[in-house]
Amino acid sequence: VEDAAVSFTSSVGELELLAEREPGHYYTSSEFSGKAGLSYQLHITTTEGKEYVSTNETLTLLPAIDSLSIEYGIDKSITQHKSIIDNDGFYIKAWTQDIDTAVNYFKADWQYTYLIFTRGDAPNTCWAHVSPIEFQVFSDEISAQGATADYPLFFLPVKGIMFSEKIKVKATFVSLSSKGARFWNGVYNTAFNQGGVFDPPPGLIYSNIHNPDDPQEIVLGSFSASDYKVVEKSIYASDFPGRIDTDTGFTAQCLKYPVEERAAITDIEPEDWNE
Repeated sequence: VEDAAVSFTSSVGELELLAEREPGHYYTSSEFSGKAGLSYQLHITTTEGKEYVSTNETLTLLPAIDSLSIEYGIDKSITQHKSIIDNDGFYIKAWTQDIDTAVNYFKADWQYTYLIFTRGDAPNTCWAHVSPIEFQVFSDEISAQGATADYPLFFLPVKGIMFSEKIKVKATFVSLSSKGARFWNGVYNTAFNQGGVFDPPPGLIYSNIHNPDDPQEIVLGSFSASDYKVVEKSIYASDFPGRIDTDTGFTAQCLKYPVEERAAITDIEPEDWNE
């Protein structure tokens, strides 16, 4: 939606007007930062005069997310021809420490980047950047204050060419309210849990945004105020328990290398590659 008036208010009376820097994308000012313990409400007015407001969402803190860990393993997958294959790779986990007695909810998604070399025409040095659509929603309900816990994120299958230098994994964590956790669990169940007889049936995903003039209007999406943290981990060939050969036999430009689904490939080194 373009040219809308978008703002939000806080529980202490702050008003933040968002600017549309690109079509349909609205941003706060660089000076603004949410504060833990305050609640926020989103307000939208379209060019047609339709108004939308969210419920009040309280910004809660994330648990203390210490690091990512890796564990070598073999995961099974089903090919398009319905055969089962074993994939070597790493299970990625997040290590956290519970900071208080309250039940905290949070969401994690991830991406990973690796360098490849090929023997074709220039360019022959590229970076493949993979952004899966999967995510996970967690709560620390069963952990005690001060306790550490590990949360399984995803399985990363590997092949030799990914170890030309390293695989850089980046996980992003955002805190959620209980309502936000319910929304994202609904999205997850609809997107990923529709393959078995015991999966929950698809249905309308709860939204915390509504049209006050037309409460029956179906609104998609969700508004949340979140704590935010990015945690990184680099994986090297030495982390693999056995010998793994680096494949350099591809004879075309590296930009044409057949990378996995939801991957972008570039010959420009990422700014944070060596951080």
